[in-house]
Amino acid sequence: MNPLEHKLVKSPSVPTLPMVAQKLLQLLNRRDVELSQLADLISVDPGLTLKVVRLINSPLYGIVREITSLRDAVIYLGMNAVRSVALSFSFLSAFPADGKSGDRLNGLWRTSLMNALAARRLAAELGGWDVEEAFLAGLVADVGTLLMYRAVPEYPELVNRFYGGEADLLELEQQHLETTHPVLGSFLLEAWKFPRHLIELVKFHHDPTLVESNSEMEQRARVLYAAWLCARALTVSGFTDKISSLEHRVSGVLGIPVVVARGITAELPTELRETAAVFEVPVDEQRSYDELLDEANQTLSRLALEADQSARDLAGALAVGRTAFRQISNPGAEPGNLDNETGLLSRPAFDTLLEALHRRAREIHRPIGLMVFQIENLKSILEHNGHEVALEVLAKIGERVPRLIRQSDYCARLSDDQIAVLAPGCSAPDLLNAGERVRFGFEDGSLSTTAGPVSCQVVVGLASTTPHKDAIDPQTLVGFATSALDRAKLTPERLVLGG
Repeated sequence: MNPLEHKLVKSPSVPTLPMVAQKLLQLLNRRDVELSQLADLISVDPGLTLKVVRLINSPLYGIVREITSLRDAVIYLGMNAVRSVALSFSFLSAFPADGKSGDRLNGLWRTSLMNALAARRLAAELGGWDVEEAFLAGLVADVGTLLMYRAVPEYPELVNRFYGGEADLLELEQQHLETTHPVLGSFLLEAWKFPRHLIELVKFHHDPTLVESNSEMEQRARVLYAAWLCARALTVSGFTDKISSLEHRVSGVLGIPVVVARGITAELPTELRETAAVFEVPVDEQRSYDELLDEANQTLSRLALEADQSARDLAGALAVGRTAFRQISNPGAEPGNLDNETGLLSRPAFDTLLEALHRRAREIHRPIGLMVFQIENLKSILEHNGHEVALEVLAKIGERVPRLIRQSDYCARLSDDQIAVLAPGCSAPDLLNAGERVRFGFEDGSLSTTAGPVSCQVVVGLASTTPHKDAIDPQTLVGFATSALDRAKLTPERLVLGG
């Protein structure tokens, strides 16, 4: 543990769970529990009993006849459902939300509740995991954020920056606190004596690749990671532009059809609105999925316009780039400036262009974005379909890439299976959107060849310079992007911003 982790875990301000919840956790690890024992334990707390019955009668469970007693609930739904629901309410009482709907703590609770609802729906779709335990796991997954919000003075400001879309919360935590909420959350759940498998899921739910590959735990960690993507896009105002690609990302993480992922994500805002009242979590005018999607598309359109404006501001740099491009692509220029198989710039030409654009961008204090993506299955295409089909695929790649990027960007082939895109004036957030557009542009549509349609598996690494005088040099920029590409191969999203 680092000093902050040790301080928080050992601090007397760390909340304790109600006695009923502590006894429920003891029952969670036992197989010999009778229905009457569970009902009697929860009934000790009349307020908890009322909340459990209210939730079970909510649209979340879709029960036709009204459940009027806790015993009926246990008989009708079973012990796992009632136990997880009761634990969820007990967990909420450990971090009571402020009554003011605008308070960021309420925002964290809305995100946690959406996380729980998404985990429940996704677990039901995949099977193999009790949906009520998935709900509980989703609810406690970000308990570390609630702990730090309560105990770390500078944390509310980090949360504000996250909700404003400045950066992802894990990145801000690591940069300013040298720890993250999954780590602290796992420590807290251990202190509360949660089952070991739930502690591990909370610790690794933001990076399922750290869990044993192809295991049941990895599948569950992927469910929680996909649920987090849903919760962030649907409840964090600064990330609503992610909704436009949400179903594709969920589909990619879990391996379910895009249309199924869309059906689940589209219903989550309604489920949150119906469930939040029972949990007494304020919800400010929760909009429908279609309304959020419209806003996301408008945001992306605005970003595109801003990118175009940024490109116009970089007219001088682009003029330099076009001059360099004409020089290296002119038929009378040095041979090898264009790649024969893709029609894109060659690596030597790319290096020349990067030097020119980088020099000009520093003069006018503007950033440059670099995307390097790899066709991971190009070797497999060659082995299974032959050399001629592989050449067709490369030619199609050369045709498709320019259609997925801005007119002001430049494409080059760096190596056999790696393509680079130089994006003058492109900041890190814009570059992330561009990277997602390229990845989905390949993975959502196959390439036509004489052997039939061929799909490409794409992984993307990104890096950008800053407009400061100490900005990184061109080859360091390339190094950052290729390093990000290597890291992206280990992540479910297959896309990483480096630097």
